[in-house]
Amino acid sequence: MNRHSIMTASAVALVLAFVAAMFGYSWLEERRLVELAAQPDSIFVRPHSPTYGPAAAKVRIVEFLDPACETCRAFYPLVKDIIDSSGGRVQLVVRYTPFHSGADTAVAVYARGEPILR
Repeated sequence: MNRHSIMTASAVALVLAFVAAMFGYSWLEERRLVELAAQPDSIFVRPHSPTYGPAAAKVRIVEFLDPACETCRAFYPLVKDIIDSSGGRVQLVVRYTPFHSGADTAVAVYARGEPILR
């Protein structure tokens, strides 16, 4: 066997190994995502999380929101419009993340039962 044949056979073997690894990774990733989708949503949705939209919705958007953040406040109406225009297929779950000053007070107000978002 000459050097050219060995190089060609090695290149073909390397390409075949790469293709097999690519398909194997794709299959494992798809399997992981299917398992993740089948798990309960308690990782993101807490019993005390405010929700907007039907509980039976097949799609759930979890928004991590800081009540004292101007950007969060500006995007909330857009997200609410997405939920309203979905025809009952999407639910919004809000998780409060107090990063800005004053946000702790707003979250505490919600914890007392007063709504922050309308």
